[in-house]
Amino acid sequence: LRSGSGLELLPPADEEVPELLRGMARQRGISLSSHKVGYLIRRIGRDIPAIERYLEKLEILSRIRGEPFRLDLIADAV
Repeated sequence: LRSGSGLELLPPADEEVPELLRGMARQRGISLSSHKVGYLIRRIGRDIPAIERYLEKLEILSRIRGEPFRLDLIADAV
């Protein structure tokens, strides 16, 4: 069966990006304030793969430095 094989996942609408970013971060145990979300949506890609790549990079940087997810770490991961 090839049900759904011709479907294409479109990028989220602009108004969906903040909640999507917040939710994807929450799944990884990262809490993002409105200020941090606003900072990020102006600097990272607005599609799901770009958000995933950014969050992966942020997690790795946090582990390497042994630092919490403060704004300076968030900025360095951009």
